[in-house]
Amino acid sequence: FTAGRKFAQAALDINPAQADALMHLGAISFHYDWEFEKARELVEEGLALNPNLEMGLILAANIHLLKNEFEKALSCVDKAMEIDPLNIGLLMNAGDHLILQHRFGEAIQSLESALAIEPRFRPACLRLSFAYAFNDQPDKAKNCLEIARQVSGEDALFHEYRAIAEGRAGNRKRALDAANRLQQMADESGDVLPWSLARAWASAGKSDKAVDCLKQAFDSRSSSMPFLGMTPALDSIRSLPAVQDLMRKAGLP
Repeated sequence: FTAGRKFAQAALDINPAQADALMHLGAISFHYDWEFEKARELVEEGLALNPNLEMGLILAANIHLLKNEFEKALSCVDKAMEIDPLNIGLLMNAGDHLILQHRFGEAIQSLESALAIEPRFRPACLRLSFAYAFNDQPDKAKNCLEIARQVSGEDALFHEYRAIAEGRAGNRKRALDAANRLQQMADESGDVLPWSLARAWASAGKSDKAVDCLKQAFDSRSSSMPFLGMTPALDSIRSLPAVQDLMRKAGLP
Protein backbone atom coordinates (compact mmCIF):
# COMPACT_ATOMS: atom_id res chain seq x y z
CA PHE A 1 0.00 0.00 0.00
CA THR A 2 3.03 2.30 0.26
CA ALA A 3 3.29 2.47 -3.52
CA GLY A 4 -0.47 3.00 -3.81
CA ARG A 5 -0.29 5.92 -1.41
CA LYS A 6 2.60 7.43 -3.35
CA PHE A 7 0.90 7.19 -6.73
CA ALA A 8 -2.46 8.44 -5.44
CA GLN A 9 -0.82 11.45 -3.81
CA ALA A 10 1.16 12.16 -6.99
CA ALA A 11 -2.10 12.13 -8.96
CA LEU A 12 -3.65 14.62 -6.51
CA ASP A 13 -0.62 16.86 -6.72
CA ILE A 14 -1.28 17.14 -10.44
CA ASN A 15 -5.06 17.45 -10.10
CA PRO A 16 -6.59 17.80 -6.61
CA ALA A 17 -10.04 16.99 -8.03
CA GLN A 18 -9.37 13.35 -8.92
CA ALA A 19 -12.06 11.32 -7.19
CA ASP A 20 -10.34 8.00 -7.84
CA ALA A 21 -7.12 9.14 -6.16
CA LEU A 22 -9.05 10.45 -3.17
CA MET A 23 -10.77 7.08 -2.82
CA HIS A 24 -7.48 5.20 -2.95
CA LEU A 25 -6.11 7.37 -0.15
CA GLY A 26 -9.37 6.90 1.73
CA ALA A 27 -9.07 3.12 1.42
CA ILE A 28 -5.49 3.22 2.73
CA SER A 29 -6.53 5.47 5.62
CA PHE A 30 -9.35 3.09 6.52
CA HIS A 31 -7.81 -0.36 6.03
CA TYR A 32 -4.15 0.20 6.88
CA ASP A 33 -3.70 3.45 8.80
CA TRP A 34 -6.89 3.00 10.82
CA GLU A 35 -7.41 6.76 10.63
CA PHE A 36 -11.15 6.54 10.27
CA GLU A 37 -11.99 10.24 10.47
CA LYS A 38 -9.43 11.02 7.78
CA ALA A 39 -10.89 8.23 5.66
CA ARG A 40 -14.35 9.72 6.07
CA GLU A 41 -13.15 13.14 4.94
CA LEU A 42 -11.42 11.72 1.87
CA VAL A 43 -14.40 9.60 0.91
CA GLU A 44 -16.84 12.48 1.30
CA GLU A 45 -14.61 14.70 -0.82
CA GLY A 46 -14.33 12.03 -3.49
CA LEU A 47 -18.06 11.32 -3.59
CA ALA A 48 -18.76 15.04 -3.88
CA LEU A 49 -16.72 14.96 -7.08
CA ASN A 50 -18.20 11.68 -8.33
CA PRO A 51 -21.25 10.42 -6.40
CA ASN A 52 -21.44 7.31 -8.58
CA LEU A 53 -18.00 5.95 -7.75
CA GLU A 54 -18.68 2.41 -6.56
CA MET A 55 -15.46 2.08 -4.59
CA GLY A 56 -16.28 5.27 -2.71
CA LEU A 57 -19.78 4.07 -1.87
CA ILE A 58 -18.44 0.80 -0.45
CA LEU A 59 -15.87 2.72 1.60
CA ALA A 60 -18.60 5.02 2.86
CA ALA A 61 -20.59 1.94 3.83
CA ASN A 62 -17.60 0.60 5.80
CA ILE A 63 -17.27 3.88 7.67
CA HIS A 64 -20.97 3.87 8.53
CA LEU A 65 -20.60 0.32 9.83
CA LEU A 66 -17.95 1.38 12.32
CA LYS A 67 -20.34 4.01 13.65
CA ASN A 68 -23.17 1.44 13.92
CA GLU A 69 -25.07 3.36 11.24
CA PHE A 70 -26.30 0.17 9.66
CA GLU A 71 -29.09 1.53 7.49
CA LYS A 72 -26.81 4.23 6.07
CA ALA A 73 -24.24 1.56 5.31
CA LEU A 74 -26.74 -0.55 3.40
CA SER A 75 -28.02 2.54 1.61
CA CYS A 76 -24.52 3.11 0.23
CA VAL A 77 -24.24 -0.51 -0.86
CA ASP A 78 -27.69 -0.38 -2.46
CA LYS A 79 -26.72 2.73 -4.41
CA ALA A 80 -23.58 1.03 -5.67
CA MET A 81 -25.65 -1.93 -6.84
CA GLU A 82 -28.11 0.38 -8.59
CA ILE A 83 -25.18 1.70 -10.61
CA ASP A 84 -24.03 -1.82 -11.56
CA PRO A 85 -26.79 -4.33 -10.67
CA LEU A 86 -25.07 -7.35 -12.24
CA ASN A 87 -21.75 -6.81 -10.47
CA ILE A 88 -21.27 -9.99 -8.46
CA GLY A 89 -18.52 -8.34 -6.42
CA LEU A 90 -20.95 -5.70 -5.22
CA LEU A 91 -23.57 -8.33 -4.42
CA MET A 92 -20.92 -10.11 -2.39
CA ASN A 93 -20.06 -6.84 -0.61
CA ALA A 94 -23.72 -6.45 0.27
CA GLY A 95 -23.63 -9.95 1.73
CA ASP A 96 -20.51 -9.07 3.72
CA HIS A 97 -22.19 -6.01 5.21
CA LEU A 98 -25.29 -7.96 6.16
CA ILE A 99 -23.16 -10.66 7.77
CA LEU A 100 -21.31 -8.02 9.79
CA GLN A 101 -24.70 -6.69 10.91
CA HIS A 102 -25.71 -10.25 11.92
CA ARG A 103 -28.57 -10.12 9.39
CA PHE A 104 -27.87 -13.57 8.06
CA GLY A 105 -31.13 -14.27 6.26
CA GLU A 106 -30.75 -11.12 4.17
CA ALA A 107 -27.08 -11.91 3.57
CA ILE A 108 -28.11 -15.28 2.16
CA GLN A 109 -30.43 -13.57 -0.31
CA SER A 110 -27.72 -11.22 -1.54
CA LEU A 111 -25.08 -13.93 -1.86
CA GLU A 112 -27.50 -16.25 -3.63
CA SER A 113 -28.16 -13.44 -6.11
CA ALA A 114 -24.44 -13.27 -6.86
CA LEU A 115 -24.27 -17.03 -7.34
CA ALA A 116 -27.33 -16.98 -9.59
CA ILE A 117 -25.21 -14.87 -11.98
CA GLU A 118 -22.04 -16.93 -11.55
CA PRO A 119 -22.68 -20.25 -9.72
CA ARG A 120 -18.98 -21.01 -9.32
CA PHE A 121 -17.96 -17.64 -7.90
CA ARG A 122 -16.02 -19.13 -5.02
CA PRO A 123 -15.66 -16.06 -2.75
CA ALA A 124 -19.44 -15.66 -2.62
CA CYS A 125 -19.86 -19.39 -2.10
CA LEU A 126 -17.58 -19.35 0.94
CA ARG A 127 -19.36 -16.36 2.40
CA LEU A 128 -22.69 -18.06 1.80
CA SER A 129 -21.46 -21.03 3.85
CA PHE A 130 -20.74 -18.53 6.64
CA ALA A 131 -24.20 -16.96 6.39
CA TYR A 132 -25.94 -20.34 6.35
CA ALA A 133 -23.91 -21.52 9.33
CA PHE A 134 -24.87 -18.50 11.41
CA ASN A 135 -28.45 -18.75 10.21
CA ASP A 136 -28.49 -22.23 11.80
CA GLN A 137 -28.63 -24.07 8.48
CA PRO A 138 -25.57 -26.33 8.80
CA ASP A 139 -26.45 -28.70 5.95
CA LYS A 140 -26.67 -25.84 3.46
CA ALA A 141 -23.40 -24.44 4.83
CA LYS A 142 -21.72 -27.78 4.14
CA ASN A 143 -23.17 -27.88 0.63
CA CYS A 144 -21.60 -24.49 -0.10
CA LEU A 145 -18.27 -25.66 1.25
CA GLU A 146 -18.41 -28.72 -0.97
CA ILE A 147 -18.99 -26.55 -4.03
CA ALA A 148 -16.05 -24.35 -3.01
CA ARG A 149 -13.91 -27.47 -2.60
CA GLN A 150 -14.86 -28.68 -6.07
CA VAL A 151 -13.95 -25.30 -7.59
CA SER A 152 -10.51 -24.79 -6.06
CA GLY A 153 -9.74 -27.61 -3.68
CA GLU A 154 -8.93 -27.54 0.02
CA ASP A 155 -6.89 -24.37 0.23
CA ALA A 156 -6.44 -22.10 3.25
CA LEU A 157 -9.72 -20.26 2.74
CA PHE A 158 -11.59 -23.54 2.54
CA HIS A 159 -10.23 -24.66 5.91
CA GLU A 160 -10.92 -21.27 7.49
CA TYR A 161 -14.55 -21.35 6.46
CA ARG A 162 -14.85 -25.04 7.33
CA ALA A 163 -13.68 -24.26 10.85
CA ILE A 164 -16.22 -21.45 11.10
CA ALA A 165 -19.12 -23.57 9.81
CA GLU A 166 -18.28 -26.61 11.94
CA GLY A 167 -17.73 -24.50 15.04
CA ARG A 168 -21.07 -22.75 14.60
CA ALA A 169 -22.77 -26.13 14.17
CA GLY A 170 -21.27 -27.32 17.46
CA ASN A 171 -18.94 -29.81 15.79
CA ARG A 172 -15.95 -28.76 17.84
CA LYS A 173 -13.75 -31.73 16.86
CA ARG A 174 -14.21 -31.03 13.14
CA ALA A 175 -13.68 -27.31 13.67
CA LEU A 176 -10.47 -28.06 15.54
CA ASP A 177 -9.33 -30.35 12.73
CA ALA A 178 -9.88 -27.55 10.19
CA ALA A 179 -8.09 -25.00 12.36
CA ASN A 180 -5.14 -27.34 12.86
CA ARG A 181 -4.92 -27.94 9.12
CA LEU A 182 -4.98 -24.19 8.51
CA GLN A 183 -2.21 -23.68 11.08
CA GLN A 184 -0.17 -26.42 9.41
CA MET A 185 -0.53 -24.64 6.06
CA ALA A 186 0.53 -21.38 7.70
CA ASP A 187 3.61 -23.01 9.22
CA GLU A 188 4.56 -24.60 5.90
CA SER A 189 4.03 -21.63 3.60
CA GLY A 190 3.78 -18.49 5.71
CA ASP A 191 1.04 -17.32 3.38
CA VAL A 192 -1.98 -17.71 5.70
CA LEU A 193 -3.20 -14.45 7.17
CA PRO A 194 -3.25 -14.17 10.98
CA TRP A 195 -6.81 -12.82 10.70
CA SER A 196 -7.94 -16.07 9.04
CA LEU A 197 -6.21 -18.11 11.73
CA ALA A 198 -7.86 -16.03 14.46
CA ARG A 199 -11.31 -16.66 13.05
CA ALA A 200 -10.62 -20.39 12.72
CA TRP A 201 -9.20 -20.80 16.23
CA ALA A 202 -12.03 -18.79 17.77
CA SER A 203 -14.54 -20.99 15.97
CA ALA A 204 -12.75 -24.08 17.28
CA GLY A 205 -12.99 -22.78 20.84
CA LYS A 206 -9.28 -22.03 21.22
CA SER A 207 -9.49 -18.47 22.49
CA ASP A 208 -5.82 -18.17 23.53
CA LYS A 209 -4.61 -19.10 20.05
CA ALA A 210 -7.21 -16.82 18.47
CA VAL A 211 -6.04 -13.87 20.56
CA ASP A 212 -2.39 -14.56 19.70
CA CYS A 213 -3.30 -14.49 16.01
CA LEU A 214 -5.25 -11.27 16.43
CA LYS A 215 -2.17 -9.70 18.00
CA GLN A 216 -0.21 -10.76 14.92
CA ALA A 217 -2.92 -9.30 12.69
CA PHE A 218 -2.66 -6.04 14.60
CA ASP A 219 1.13 -5.93 14.35
CA SER A 220 1.01 -6.61 10.59
CA ARG A 221 -1.61 -3.87 10.05
CA SER A 222 -4.21 -6.31 8.76
CA SER A 223 -6.74 -4.62 6.50
CA SER A 224 -9.47 -6.62 8.28
CA MET A 225 -8.78 -5.18 11.75
CA PRO A 226 -11.38 -2.39 11.36
CA PHE A 227 -14.02 -5.14 11.46
CA LEU A 228 -12.81 -6.71 14.70
CA GLY A 229 -15.74 -5.27 16.60
CA MET A 230 -18.41 -6.87 14.44
CA THR A 231 -17.40 -10.04 12.60
CA PRO A 232 -19.58 -12.88 13.97
CA ALA A 233 -16.73 -15.39 13.85
CA LEU A 234 -15.09 -13.50 16.74
CA ASP A 235 -18.20 -12.95 18.84
CA SER A 236 -17.06 -15.59 21.33
CA ILE A 237 -13.83 -13.80 22.23
CA ARG A 238 -14.62 -10.13 21.68
CA SER A 239 -15.28 -9.40 25.35
CA LEU A 240 -11.88 -10.73 26.43
CA PRO A 241 -9.66 -7.98 27.86
CA ALA A 242 -6.89 -8.65 25.34
CA VAL A 243 -9.30 -8.24 22.42
CA GLN A 244 -10.82 -5.12 23.93
CA ASP A 245 -7.32 -3.74 24.28
CA LEU A 246 -6.60 -4.37 20.60
CA MET A 247 -9.81 -2.61 19.66
CA ARG A 248 -8.81 0.44 21.70
CA LYS A 249 -5.35 0.50 20.14
CA ALA A 250 -6.85 0.31 16.67
CA GLY A 251 -9.19 3.20 17.47
CA LEU A 252 -12.34 1.10 17.17
CA PRO A 253 -15.56 2.02 18.96
